[in-house]
Amino acid sequence: MKLPADNRVILGWVLIFVAAASAINLVIVARNYQLAYLSLNRLEFTVSKVTLQNPSTSMASIVLVITANNHVDFGGLTATQGLVSVYFSAPGSTLFQDNPLQGYSPFDKPLAAQGFTMLSVTLILKPANATSLLAFSSAHPGSVIASTTLTVIVSSLLSTLFNEIDLTTGIGTEFQQLQNTTLT
Repeated sequence: MKLPADNRVILGWVLIFVAAASAINLVIVARNYQLAYLSLNRLEFTVSKVTLQNPSTSMASIVLVITANNHVDFGGLTATQGLVSVYFSAPGSTLFQDNPLQGYSPFDKPLAAQGFTMLSVTLILKPANATSLLAFSSAHPGSVIASTTLTVIVSSLLSTLFNEIDLTTGIGTEFQQLQNTTLT
C-alpha cells in the first residue's frame, strides 16, 4: 500500500520525534545513574551524639544521633536501615567491650541532595546493662567514650524503579563506620 505524499512527510516527522525523545530519555537515565553512583561513593555517615536516657528507670536507652552527609546533587538515595554496636571506655577500663550492645533501626528516610540528614538509632537497655552503664559513667564523669560500629544500608530510587541493581550488596552502599564519641 502506498501512502500519499503528505502522510509520508508526517510519518517521517513522527519517526524523527520518537527518535529524538528516545535519545533525550537515554541521556537523562544515564545522568541519573552517574549521579547515583557518584553520590554513593561520596556519602558520609557520622555518629554525632551518643546519649544515655532515663538511666535509672526501666525505660533506659542509648540514643545515637547519626548525621548523613550527601555531597552530590542527587536526591534519589534513601537510608533504609541502621545497625549499631557500641561499647564504652574510660581511662583504664572498658564496659561491654567483649559483648557490645547492639541495636537496629529501620529508617526509610530520603537523604537530602547536597545536604545533611539526621537519623537516630535507639538501643533499649536491659535493667542490668543500664545499672552497669550508670555506675560506669558515674565512676568516670565526662570521660566515657562510646566506641561505635555503625552500618547504614542505602537504597536508590533507581534500584526501586528499575529493580535492575541490588544496591544493598553493591559496592559502596553498605556504609560501615567505626567511631568514638563522648557519652552524654
